[in-house]
Amino acid sequence: MMDPVVSVVLAWLVFAGTHIGMASAPARGPLAARFGDLGFQAVFSLVAALGFALLCYVYALAGNQGPAGLALGASAWLRWPLMAINVLGVVCVFGSLLDYPTSAYALSRAGRKSDPRGFERITRHGFAVGLALVGIAHALLAARLTGTVFFAALAVFGIVGSIHQDAKLRARNPALHGPYMEKSSLLPFAAILAGRNRLVLSELRPLAVALGVLGAWGLREMHPYIFSRGGLYVTGVVLAGAMIASAQDARRALRRARRAADSARVTPQEGRSPR
Repeated sequence: MMDPVVSVVLAWLVFAGTHIGMASAPARGPLAARFGDLGFQAVFSLVAALGFALLCYVYALAGNQGPAGLALGASAWLRWPLMAINVLGVVCVFGSLLDYPTSAYALSRAGRKSDPRGFERITRHGFAVGLALVGIAHALLAARLTGTVFFAALAVFGIVGSIHQDAKLRARNPALHGPYMEKSSLLPFAAILAGRNRLVLSELRPLAVALGVLGAWGLREMHPYIFSRGGLYVTGVVLAGAMIASAQDARRALRRARRAADSARVTPQEGRSPR
């Protein structure tokens, strides 16, 4: 039987390798040329979903096995700060999901935004950095080494994936994504503390904060059951969230296209001189 820690590492390599590898220019270019942009997105989404499902399934089987982890939650003075980091991470995730259609990373407008707004002022990668914060907190709290490895890999994946995406978008559209990166930060609140940006409370959605806090509480209450049934619950929730965000982005992109078409029809008519 394979060592549980090794099995988790291998599952992460499969998911992260295919996810980041397919998004890299050497792989994306030929695939997009063969299947088209929509076809590539479909293939990429399918591979990512299968890889994530495999990762959750492996961890669901191995999470309670193996050597002891760091289990820093045994110390009250460490447990509460780590729980606060976890809550901040969940709030960032919800904030980024609600703002996704207007973000600089939405599929329909990736890299085409020069000014951060809302949660982007706190961190430009709310979803990935939020998951990284959750990963860091859980890696230090985990009672088993498999949990430490799984969540530490989640943190690394969130950070490395964010850096990779920024490098790709900056190379693709330096005139817009370059200034966007300069005015924002990967580390939460770093750009604000450095004076490159400011916190605008009116831009933050109270619903996102409320859902984030409620979500963190719900995850704590359901903690023993999150990875039950082979990780089906985690896989389903994450994939459903991705589909909802993509649907929101597609709907907004369609509205923009309709407005552009309407404007193109109206403009020539306005330019005609009366007879």
